[in-house]
Amino acid sequence: MDLKSLDAANIQLRISSEMIKEMIANEEKKSIQELSVIFGTETITFTGKLNWKLVKIPFEIVLRLTSAKERTIYFTVEKFAPINALPIKNTLLQRPPLLKYTDPHLELNLDGIAALKNIPYGHIKDVRIQDQSFLAQIGF
Repeated sequence: MDLKSLDAANIQLRISSEMIKEMIANEEKKSIQELSVIFGTETITFTGKLNWKLVKIPFEIVLRLTSAKERTIYFTVEKFAPINALPIKNTLLQRPPLLKYTDPHLELNLDGIAALKNIPYGHIKDVRIQDQSFLAQIGF
């Protein structure tokens, strides 16, 4: 394959809710329980329970997909319930290098997903929510 055809090459990668849950579970161990990931037409909703200071706090986070650059997907946090407190937001959403949170924006580094980590080259050219998953196009 020459450089021109390599440059035009793209790989389609489907990122399912199970892949996202596995990525978060590997990062979190036991502080997040009963995690659910639901894809809407333009949003992704996370629900579960956070073990925080000996209390189990149920949460719901709604993210709107805004863009993708290099190997990172960007979201706007549209809803954070029931407790919209910065310490709890940071506990759930500030997880470098996987997640970076700056109110109201969240960055998801896809190198945390094994299927993408195994593709060491290329950047996200397009990402969209489709069929209960992210469909990412990785370009070289």
